[in-house]
Amino acid sequence: WLHWGAQRREAAQRSPAALAGAERLGLHLTALAGITFLAVGSAQLLGRLFEVALGGTTVDGFFRYELAWFVAQVLVGAVLWIPAWSAILRRRATDPAVERRAAASRAYLYLVVGAAVIAAVPSAAFTLFRLIDRMLGGTGSALSSELAIPVAVLIVALVVAAYHGRLLLADLRFTAIETTRAVANERI
Repeated sequence: WLHWGAQRREAAQRSPAALAGAERLGLHLTALAGITFLAVGSAQLLGRLFEVALGGTTVDGFFRYELAWFVAQVLVGAVLWIPAWSAILRRRATDPAVERRAAASRAYLYLVVGAAVIAAVPSAAFTLFRLIDRMLGGTGSALSSELAIPVAVLIVALVVAAYHGRLLLADLRFTAIETTRAVANERI
């Protein structure tokens, strides 16, 4: 927060555009930290709840400790992400052209979608491996305990990727349309 404040003060001395850029960067960095905690905590919490629901583990003191840790991660992530993301969405509604082309906005969306895909692919591969192995007669520990976390990671990653990916695709379409119009206007 100290760094963000210093960056805003320096940018305010240069120009309104520099201040807007500094605020945009700060909001996106805060949203990135928030979505990371929110997604990781949600996946861990959901995975442990799957394990308990499917009988893969019992509710004991360690589970309660883990539960408290996962809920804390979700709460910290929500407290960071929701206000920052709400401010970002307001800025996008106010000046969509500038916000859609901004490097901080693009970087945020690419990072979040990329991280979600990186989390989802190995989780999906492991889940398919265990299911195929079991169908082919493989033995091992209880399938519910092995798949609870990977399935939870897959669910959370898909939700995060779908939500942010939708925005990224809309921004890319917007930029393509703008570029096509600019080229057409140059020809005229």
